[in-house]
Amino acid sequence: MADLTVAVGSALVAGIALACSMSNAFVCASQQDCGPGTCEATGYCSFPDDTCMSGHRYGTHAGDGLADTCVTEPSPTGTDSSGRPPPMGTASTTPPEIDTGADDGRTSTTDAVVETTTTRGSTSATSLGTDSSTGAPAVRVSEGLLVLYLFDEGADAVVHDQGGVGIPLNLTLQGEGHVWAPDGLAFTDNAIARTLEPATKVIDACMATNEITIEAWVTPQMGAMTGPARIVTLSPDVAQRNVTLAQGLIQDPVAQYVGRIRTSDATGSNNGVPQLETPPLASPVLTHVAYSRSAEGFDRIYVDGAIEVEGVRTGDFSNWMLTTPLACGNELELNRPWLGTMHLAAVYERALSPDEVLQNFAAGF
Repeated sequence: MADLTVAVGSALVAGIALACSMSNAFVCASQQDCGPGTCEATGYCSFPDDTCMSGHRYGTHAGDGLADTCVTEPSPTGTDSSGRPPPMGTASTTPPEIDTGADDGRTSTTDAVVETTTTRGSTSATSLGTDSSTGAPAVRVSEGLLVLYLFDEGADAVVHDQGGVGIPLNLTLQGEGHVWAPDGLAFTDNAIARTLEPATKVIDACMATNEITIEAWVTPQMGAMTGPARIVTLSPDVAQRNVTLAQGLIQDPVAQYVGRIRTSDATGSNNGVPQLETPPLASPVLTHVAYSRSAEGFDRIYVDGAIEVEGVRTGDFSNWMLTTPLACGNELELNRPWLGTMHLAAVYERALSPDEVLQNFAAGF
């Protein structure tokens, strides 16, 4: 069962979501565990909420009856109520190391195509599952949705497309390194969830708009991975792709999220590099991550509702490959495995706005 139920405005559904969150309390040990929130002395995460006198409200995953309640004591300046430092501020804007193109371990520092700045903390997150302005259950963005995978089958070798758009684009599980978990699909070794046919409805729609958003709820097995390890990818092999959301770098384990996208700009490559990279913030905790690219050429990676890095990727999608399958957890060749539990994956035919990404983060999975 997923930790959170997508709300549809029913009080009954809201009650079920609250009950699920209370039975699966998440205990934080450090500030890093709470992403944009605060690890309180109680051991539970809180998030900014102006309706609370303290300015913070416990998340839906808090236990001991604290879920979705206001933190009773205001946080002292510079620390939270447990004495821990507040959420990270603005991150360094040093250009990240960029993959040179072929997955051969060579990297160079360049801003030829992707100009990046990191913006940790530029967008505040609400507590999971609620709209901070109304207190009502948050609803996922549906406009422009192409595919949606909830990984709630619990058995069998098929992950169903539950987006409700056109012909379902289901994923088939291959490889032995996967197991169904209570809240998703765990990739424990070299496995993949992939379409057996080209992802035509995704490719055609995104080529028409020259925009895309890939979104995922994941719990990585570790923060630092190599590969980069493919979370969601539209690619036939390691050397060429349309678009990929991944974790880590080629050879050296790095705790960062990566976005690659192929465009018609001749200074880029068919492998979608130079790539967009977050600071080293990935960790083995429940995480919401999204990669978007707009028709104007702006691409962004969001982590837990906040913009972590943004850049400029010129060109359009006119050179996208038309017969490429969609996959989660690996490349088709089974040589770029991502390890961890996948709770949700979605693809949109447009670049979601920061508010929309934050709305999906608040809705949970």
